[in-house]
Amino acid sequence: MAKAIRIASLVVACAAGAALGSGCVVREEVVVVPRPPADQVEEPGPTPGTEYVWIRGRWAWNGRAWVWRHGHWEVSRPSYRPR
Repeated sequence: MAKAIRIASLVVACAAGAALGSGCVVREEVVVVPRPPADQVEEPGPTPGTEYVWIRGRWAWNGRAWVWRHGHWEVSRPSYRPR
């Protein structure tokens, strides 16, 4: 039991010494993302019904490049406000 306590104390002391003595280095990565291309022109086509609204397409960053997310028809919600 005493040996286990000494080992635990040694582990705690080593961890504290390493944290305080080594000096922690925090690195922050800065990613510069180019602006997206101009929006693409999409023809929504006929509405599937009077309760549908057109959600226009948009550019989305996938971590490496801009990709176009196509527009789509969606059922209107009571909280929906067009821009």
